[in-house]
Amino acid sequence: MNNEDKIIQLAFSVYSNPGIYAILIGSGVSRSAGIPTGWEIMFDLIRKISVISGEQNIENPEKWYREKFNEEPSYSNLLSRVAKTEEERKGILREYFEPNEDELREGKKLPTKAHKAIANMVKEGYIKVILTTNFDRLIEKALEEEGVSDYQVISTKSKIKGRTPYEHRVTIFKLHGDYLDGEMKNTPEELAKYSKGKNNLLNRICENFGLIVSGWSAEYDIALRESLYRRKNRRYSTYWTDVKEPKEKAEELIEFLQADLVSIEDADNFFEGLEKKIKALREYNQPHPLSAAMAIEEAKKYIEGKKDIKLDDFVRRERKRIKKEFENNFYGNPDGLEPEELVNYCFQNLETLLQIVACISYHSNGNYKKILISTVEEFTYENMNNYEYLPVLAIIYICGIASLLNESYKNLFGILAETKLVGRIIKPLIEEVYASKIHEWIKNNLKEYKKYGIASSTFLNRNLSKLLENYVVNEKDFKNTFDLFEFIYSLVYLWLIKTNIKSEDTNKIWAPLGLYNWNFSITFEDSYIEYFIKEKEKEGNNWGFLKAGFFDGKIDLFNFYYRKYLRCGPDISG
Repeated sequence: MNNEDKIIQLAFSVYSNPGIYAILIGSGVSRSAGIPTGWEIMFDLIRKISVISGEQNIENPEKWYREKFNEEPSYSNLLSRVAKTEEERKGILREYFEPNEDELREGKKLPTKAHKAIANMVKEGYIKVILTTNFDRLIEKALEEEGVSDYQVISTKSKIKGRTPYEHRVTIFKLHGDYLDGEMKNTPEELAKYSKGKNNLLNRICENFGLIVSGWSAEYDIALRESLYRRKNRRYSTYWTDVKEPKEKAEELIEFLQADLVSIEDADNFFEGLEKKIKALREYNQPHPLSAAMAIEEAKKYIEGKKDIKLDDFVRRERKRIKKEFENNFYGNPDGLEPEELVNYCFQNLETLLQIVACISYHSNGNYKKILISTVEEFTYENMNNYEYLPVLAIIYICGIASLLNESYKNLFGILAETKLVGRIIKPLIEEVYASKIHEWIKNNLKEYKKYGIASSTFLNRNLSKLLENYVVNEKDFKNTFDLFEFIYSLVYLWLIKTNIKSEDTNKIWAPLGLYNWNFSITFEDSYIEYFIKEKEKEGNNWGFLKAGFFDGKIDLFNFYYRKYLRCGPDISG
């Protein structure tokens, strides 16, 4: 096969088997960032020592050092001669790995296209293990720029012992150390043998993963070569990339591993191209955007033509199809999908239905609310757990926000006040379904949301905003309406679920909250919510929101529950 065919084959394999390929990178990947190799750093340190020793322009730094100090040059020896403390040694090494102001302006010592592409593949779940012989922290920086913060770096003996199993956490295995740890290895003697713990971990990785090798010559890393020679498993392939013909040691190893040799221009172009091919496969397998667009136009046609039965049949078919799909592959997670995969699966399958009900919610005001109510109830059942709330919450939120965007209050009333949970007893659906039901699951399983206090609402905000782009003026318009919807959700909950609502002990009053409570004080000063509340003062019982059925159409009752809400203040928690 030619190079392009091999890369296409690799892209298909990585996409179809997420998490089973490990990447092994050497100094060639960091070279374009201006990071010197380990030998270059050692020779530069020796030259600096020679200068302050009164000898200029030495020709053979390694020989000079050996004769001068009667010992082999190594990082530990060199650093002990130039600095006394660990922090001083880190400061000396930092200049080789961290950019100064001039280098920042020139874009040096920063993550390259290769590092960024690898980080993106990690973010999407395709890569979980990275092996590197480099001392720099460019991979870590690239991951953090992509929003991947939950990873572990293994670079010392103690970190090998205290590691989280790589099956459960993205792992960077720094085979020769990290410049900040003080255990850097570079000489032939240091690279000839690994510790028992490092060998054991490396053996397991080599056995259980396919390999993508880039920027590594295999010439000097004896212990790493021997680890790869111990590899017996051929379940997953090895792809070895190089910008030139491999040297003898690498050629022998490639033959042993039965690796596919891929000639590349450089690491940047290779990894960027691979990441783009994987992305193309991912996008191809998502529901085609035209399918959702066509569904919206079909829904509009039925609404404008007042074809109630056809619209009802149209929506019913779509939701029944998705419900069957979810019962087979989503509820209970029969295929053991990872959390990110469950979320992607959910929203990929729901997209067309979400677009349809958003269209109905926005373009009609109550004429078709029974269709919206039935759609919500279709995806609700007793004893749902964690992520199983995702479909119904997505439908409720998108219908509610779309209704508010066009002041379609009757649709909003149907979604929040008329939906029912039918089980052993029939009760308002809002009593059992609200965003905080998925808060812990989102926070514990989707790493990018761990830092958010209201993780569930942040998640819904991000995943629904793009679906309502055609109905909002700008991003701020969506944000305001999202906050308003969650605020109304809280008030309606207090109105319909009257547990302890007459109690003077405000700590006993509870309502599901959202981002609005995180972003504003309890009085919502200078917010869109404050503007909404002031509208009722002008309209009284003629306020369209009340006339739709909320709070029995009475301004006094709205005020009653709003006062209760204000008295609860920050003590309400979800």
